[in-house]
Amino acid sequence: MGCENGKLFLHGPQRFGEPDNATLIPGAKRAYAETKMKMLMIIVESSCKEKLEVLLNKNDVVGYSEVSQVHGVGESGPRMGSRAFPKTSSIIFTVVPKEKVEKVVEDIHCDCDDCLKDMKIVVWGVDQVV
Repeated sequence: MGCENGKLFLHGPQRFGEPDNATLIPGAKRAYAETKMKMLMIIVESSCKEKLEVLLNKNDVVGYSEVSQVHGVGESGPRMGSRAFPKTSSIIFTVVPKEKVEKVVEDIHCDCDDCLKDMKIVVWGVDQVV
């Protein structure tokens, strides 16, 4: 990112897969870069979370956020962390290049057979990285 005559612009290629050409952003306070990224939200049984983290690292997915001890009700039934419904879930969010999504999801399906019955993967398009 640079500044010329009070205007912000991006130099390419950027860290998150932005275009190679510089994008001028007149009057912007921050640079908003168009991306070719996808966000994965992986809802997994808490007992399978570490296995999933190993697979993410194996696929060079080094950045992610985790919400642990998630309570809720879904297809696999209630997960409340209580005596009546002792299981809990974890949610892992990560942003990866669009071309990497298929391999990451495929590896999860191949290596996490025992966790798949209670796992959901949601893939969203990422319009901008701020």
